[in-house]
Amino acid sequence: MVPDDPLLITWLADRDSQCPLCKYNLRGLVHPRCPECGQELRLSVALAQPFFAAWITAMAASFAGAGFGIFLAFVSMFGGGPPDPLDKACFGYFISMVPGSVVIAAGRRSIQCWSRGAQWMLAVILLVGNFITFVVLMSRA
Repeated sequence: MVPDDPLLITWLADRDSQCPLCKYNLRGLVHPRCPECGQELRLSVALAQPFFAAWITAMAASFAGAGFGIFLAFVSMFGGGPPDPLDKACFGYFISMVPGSVVIAAGRRSIQCWSRGAQWMLAVILLVGNFITFVVLMSRA
C-alpha cells in the first residue's frame, strides 16, 4: 500500500481539484488515490504553460521525412537504386530521418530544455530540409 502523502491530503482538504485521468473532484481526499478511477496521485510542481509546439513540429517533420525515406527504400528495392549522386544524396537524407526521428522522440526532455528559439530552429531546419530535398528529388523524376 502507498503511504498517505500529508501534503497532498492537506492541499486537497479545502480545494476543488480534478483527477488528471478521470476528472473526478478530489476535494476532501483522505488517501493519495483517486476514489473514482483508483489511480495513485502525487503532489508535484509543473510548468504553468508547457511549450510543446516546436518539439511537435520537429517530430512531425522528422517522421514525415522518415516515412518518405522508408517509402524510397521500398521503391529502390523493387525498382533499382537511385541513378546519380544527387538522387543518392536525397535518398540518404530521407533515410537519415529514420534514426533522427528516434533521437528527437527520445530526446524530448533535453530538447525542451533548449531555448524556444533553438527549438524552433531545429523544427524549421527539418521542415525546410524536407521541403528542399523533396522538391529536388521530384524535379529530377
